[in-house]
Amino acid sequence: MNSKKQSHTMINRRDFLKISSLLVGTGMLSNVHAKKIDIEKLFAIKKPSKSLKLYNINSKESLKVEFYTNGKYNKNGLHEIYKFMSDKRSGEVAKIDNSLIESIYHLQQKLDIDEPISILSGYRSVKTNNKMAKKSKGVSKDSYHTKGMAVDVFVKDMSIHHLHDVIQDIHTGGIGYYPSSGFVHMDVGPVRNWIG
Repeated sequence: MNSKKQSHTMINRRDFLKISSLLVGTGMLSNVHAKKIDIEKLFAIKKPSKSLKLYNINSKESLKVEFYTNGKYNKNGLHEIYKFMSDKRSGEVAKIDNSLIESIYHLQQKLDIDEPISILSGYRSVKTNNKMAKKSKGVSKDSYHTKGMAVDVFVKDMSIHHLHDVIQDIHTGGIGYYPSSGFVHMDVGPVRNWIG
């Protein structure tokens, strides 16, 4: 990920008038006809946008998507994330909680890397989750994966220990550390920590 951050400039009409008065007072706008002023640029409000760069280990697909545009959630971008994080067994698509998407985004920002965040498991249908719970004691029968509120992640060539440390620094919710399986679980349920 590009470490250069773009600054966002906010200017409203009141601020514009104050700045104009100051510039006129200093003589900087004394000759308006000498230099054309681009009013559109002066009033342009640069609202933040947010993007995710992901890799799905099961489908082998990559996704780079803007999910937050001009200060609000981008429905098309969100739906792309829902599809990308669909049930890997049934293909069922469900809404992913915005708080979880924001947590993944926050993790991406904190890591500040070009490598995408790899998704091992996102949404799971109840049927898929029950099958997994029968095979493994590590799968909760009431998993937050079934609510679109959990994700299992790792980053290629990054130690799980380091990833876990970063997630602990930034994430409030459930954090499961699975060093032998090579992933960290994040959910937006109650705050709790465990080792699997």
